[in-house]
Amino acid sequence: MRRYTDLSKEELAVLNNEDIKHFIDLEIAIAGIKPVIKPVPPVLAEMKLQKTETAYEVFGILFKEQADALAVSQMKVLRADYDYYGSGSYEYRYLTPNESNAVKTEQFYTKEEVKAHSQVIKENMVLQKAYNEAEKAYNSFVTETKEIRDAIYGAVNDARAFFTQVEKMKQQYQHYLKLTEGDEKIARNFFDNAYGVLEEEYAKRVWEKDED
Repeated sequence: MRRYTDLSKEELAVLNNEDIKHFIDLEIAIAGIKPVIKPVPPVLAEMKLQKTETAYEVFGILFKEQADALAVSQMKVLRADYDYYGSGSYEYRYLTPNESNAVKTEQFYTKEEVKAHSQVIKENMVLQKAYNEAEKAYNSFVTETKEIRDAIYGAVNDARAFFTQVEKMKQQYQHYLKLTEGDEKIARNFFDNAYGVLEEEYAKRVWEKDED
């Protein structure tokens, strides 16, 4: 059984999505984490419910007539308040003007429509609740396994970036060869002056064809 840490840079760089998933699943199994499948959103029954009733809200009270709401909005309404941060207590309440006197328009369903669709509403709620719970469990699983996935994707991306850099170095050396009309010694000097002494991992791949 080979883990992703047992792979060479060459092997990591060519992993496809299925390969990466294999090594992620393997690390999750080794870690003893219970896998959770991503839930599919439920297909809820369609309801043609429309909000056809209008009400007017002010001071938290709903009115059928806008004129009534406007009249109340002009009244001096009080509310019980307290200064918890000052006194440290909820018990010592005092009266203060309720200045939120804006009249807001809200739309509602009719009672008859809600009752007529009650069974469908209930069934949809059951399906949605089950999905929400499954999604919560899946999100917890994703969070718990994030470190594993980040490590594997990081290793793959690092390997790919490594070989991208190797290829760029090879191309640059070929460019130097062209500039020097094929003089390998001068081209190599150009390269060494530009890149310095390469680390062994890079050197053995950049020069492998030239030293064979």
